[in-house]
Amino acid sequence: VLASLLGLVSPPLGALYLARPLRALIYLVAMLLAQAIAFAVSSSGHWPYGMLWFPLSWLIHGYAAFDCYRIASAGMAHRQKPWYARWYGVLGIAVLTTGAISGWRHWVVAPFHIGAVSMAPTLMQGDYVLVNKWGYGLGQDQPGRGDIIVFHHPQRDEIQVKSVVGLPGDRVEYQGQGITLNGEPLLREAAGSTPLGADRPRWMQTPWFWERLGTHQYQVYIRDESDGPSGGLTVPSNAYFVLGDNRNFSLDSRYWGTVPQDNIIGTVGVIWWSVSPTMSHSIQWHRLGQL
Repeated sequence: VLASLLGLVSPPLGALYLARPLRALIYLVAMLLAQAIAFAVSSSGHWPYGMLWFPLSWLIHGYAAFDCYRIASAGMAHRQKPWYARWYGVLGIAVLTTGAISGWRHWVVAPFHIGAVSMAPTLMQGDYVLVNKWGYGLGQDQPGRGDIIVFHHPQRDEIQVKSVVGLPGDRVEYQGQGITLNGEPLLREAAGSTPLGADRPRWMQTPWFWERLGTHQYQVYIRDESDGPSGGLTVPSNAYFVLGDNRNFSLDSRYWGTVPQDNIIGTVGVIWWSVSPTMSHSIQWHRLGQL
């Protein structure tokens, strides 16, 4: 009965309790594969995640409970159990695995979904990125110019993503979409215009430019050079001035001020999944691995 309950709650642990490490690995792979399938289908807009994941999950868990019960009832479990099949081994593996996964997501790397348009074209609505959190939770790391950071908004209860432009002590001035950093304007070079199409949102049908920030070069969308706030500030210590790359559609440091160091969650590392923001919700394979 205990083996069957373990199989129902956690198929890999049920198999380990019966000293079947290969079965535990197979169940683990099956669960990860089911999650990947459910995520891919739901992110493409075809089915809600839960409507696919829950049936697949209970199918795996239900079969594992039956399988563990069958092995235990038939007396096929090993009489001399290895350490990982004893109660303290199973409990220890469960605690260590849970702690490792939680610690990895909290301190090292975590996924983040881009749901807004303010960072286009660098990060598009529908992108899923990995965020490097190592050092930021401890206040030991600092972003540089051109880094894309994920942070807690200093005035609202939400998480945002923007590009770092101004470092502590920098003087930033802005008028319309013109940005001056320490007396030097950010240089831009016209690069073309996004193609028009009935399935493309209005913010995607706009001119884009190459902008240079020191040694960094990146793309920005600017629809109207004159449209934007005017002002300037000196970036305080332990704070950063941030901008969205989709300048006319970004509420950033020009509107609400700088981002404190303690609010930074981490820097964006790589796009690991992407779906089109249009009605097709097609997978954008060409964006995977960018950044």
